[in-house]
Amino acid sequence: MAAILESLGYEISICSLGESSHPHLQGVEKHATQQGHAFKDLETSCVEAMKPFNS
Repeated sequence: MAAILESLGYEISICSLGESSHPHLQGVEKHATQQGHAFKDLETSCVEAMKPFNS
């Protein structure tokens, strides 16, 4: 996923669950409340992508 986004001109960052460089996106991940905390780290990936304004 990261390679595809980068090839399209996006800047990406890999984040831990519930973390974000954007304050409005911090703590919005609710996957663990449905599946349980034991599986969330094994089956969930968080990638943020931003397309620079100059692209």
